[in-house]
Amino acid sequence: MRRACLIAALVVTGCDDSESAPPPIVPVASCEPLELALPDGSCMRPGILPDGCAEGFVHDGEYGCEPVLPADPCPPALMAVPGDPDCRPIMPCGSGKWGDIPVDATTHYVDASYTGGQSDGSADHPWTTVYDAYSAAADGGIIAVAEGSYEGVVMAGKAVRVMGVCPEKVELLGGVEILADGTELSGLAVRGGVPAIGITGAENVLLDRLWVHAAAGRGVEAHALDGSVTVHVTGSLFEDNADMGLFLGGVTFEVDTTVIRRSLPDPANQARGRGVHAQDCATTDGCASWLRSELSLERSVLEDNHDVGIYTLGTDLIIDGSVVRGTLPQVSDQAGGRGIDIEVSCDATQCYPEMPSRATLRGVLVERNHSVGATVIGSHAIIENSVVRDTLAQMDNLDFGRGVAAEVLCRDAVCDPSMPATLELRRTLLERNLDVALFVMGSQALIEDAVVRHTSPRQYDQEFGRGVVAQSGCALDGYCNPEADSAAQLRRVLIEDNYDIGVYVMGSAATIETSVVRRTQARPDGAYGDGIAVTSEVAPGSLDVSLVHVEDSARAGISNFGALVAIGSTVVQCASFDLEGEAQGQAFTFEDRGGNRCGCPVADAECIAVSPGLEPPGAIGD
Repeated sequence: MRRACLIAALVVTGCDDSESAPPPIVPVASCEPLELALPDGSCMRPGILPDGCAEGFVHDGEYGCEPVLPADPCPPALMAVPGDPDCRPIMPCGSGKWGDIPVDATTHYVDASYTGGQSDGSADHPWTTVYDAYSAAADGGIIAVAEGSYEGVVMAGKAVRVMGVCPEKVELLGGVEILADGTELSGLAVRGGVPAIGITGAENVLLDRLWVHAAAGRGVEAHALDGSVTVHVTGSLFEDNADMGLFLGGVTFEVDTTVIRRSLPDPANQARGRGVHAQDCATTDGCASWLRSELSLERSVLEDNHDVGIYTLGTDLIIDGSVVRGTLPQVSDQAGGRGIDIEVSCDATQCYPEMPSRATLRGVLVERNHSVGATVIGSHAIIENSVVRDTLAQMDNLDFGRGVAAEVLCRDAVCDPSMPATLELRRTLLERNLDVALFVMGSQALIEDAVVRHTSPRQYDQEFGRGVVAQSGCALDGYCNPEADSAAQLRRVLIEDNYDIGVYVMGSAATIETSVVRRTQARPDGAYGDGIAVTSEVAPGSLDVSLVHVEDSARAGISNFGALVAIGSTVVQCASFDLEGEAQGQAFTFEDRGGNRCGCPVADAECIAVSPGLEPPGAIGD
């Protein structure tokens, strides 16, 4: 039998027989386009504002930004960064044998085609190898390299600027090793090598307008083994390198206007193929201390890599105005394919809570990756004015497809509450993802002025499709740690056109204010369809809802399974059940803070809590 009662202060069971006047109807606000009316008559504008796009991006006229990039992939040796509508060469070649290289009286010249003998490094009698020029050049000198193929070189003991006419015409074969502060490579290609460019203990290194490609190992491998390493990479193209485009171990890297694409798996085991891997310099790397890596990427593109686009352990990461897209699964097992991974430092035996990654993403597009668009594990992240969309299922099991995940560290099916994630997500659009758009597990999250929409059920079983989930730490095998609970705050958020549940809170605490949750659909099997749901599975759950409009929910507007739900100044419109409550180990509680209205087609009546015996939703594994 269905039980029904008007919600009153701390109503748990039974009904209040008193008659009360219906709450007043607040006039609908006259909001601007893309603004949303709230129950108090005010308006909010979620998503990225028209003036909030990064350089090289344009506003889409709705809630997001689009990068200005070519519609089709660029062919080898051509590139485009945000702001480039067409593919272009890495740099112009200039005219004459030495192009636009800034030569002077002390410059040493190199020309592989010179056959006149008596080489002395002059323009009339150039060296024929870069090695000879480097041996003869003074500290701080320029080496001007004409068209041709040259053997790689070890650069140690002095700062020399090796400058080619352009990467189309000049290449170094077999790799370059940089050991000297102030070294510069510019205007040339580096092909082959294991790695193509190795950097150890060198500061103020400049890699400028390079084409680093077809390496049998990593494109760049930089270690702080014998001293600190600082590198600036600008205007360069890394493609078709094995294992990783860039590997950073305890170093500082600034990357701008650069493309890293089609990194290939390690030929030895068909694993990885990452765009960028940055980690602290652990003792296993030969470092004397735990040196953090610091990585910044600006107006850059990482695309069509494997396993992970950008992977960090114990690293400080800043990404501005960049694109991470099309990451493919690891070839060896078809797992992974994640866009961005931000993780606490771990080695083979243990993890180190004192070494989390810290990341800030501003104006970033993360799209068409696999498994998860952006993951934060045991670390801290701020995501602002960004778009995460169209995440695809993991290929090995057709699971996941999540937009953003902030998770407590779970290892060997045990979730450790001492290593939660913290996430601040502002003015960001999450759309057309699978499974869960925003997944918070055993962690803390603040979501403001965001849009979460069009999440679809996961591919392999057509379950879920939830907008926002905040739950206790649960591993995939069903283990849940009640001590690893979540705390989530949602302010001025639009959550629309999702499946299963718009916002789900399990064994955790959440607040939702000045927000809109609408058009939550049932799953393809007809189950669920709750706008907001909270359960006390694993641990007590609680939810505070104020100034929220919940509309067009297929099942319940707000469902409560053994939890505490406080509601004030909230509208629940057009749901099968306005407020639905069931016991789950303990009685459910609705606390009425006043000003609530329910009904359909107009919300002009008191809100009624019913107990029709509905099934509670379950947890989601990591």
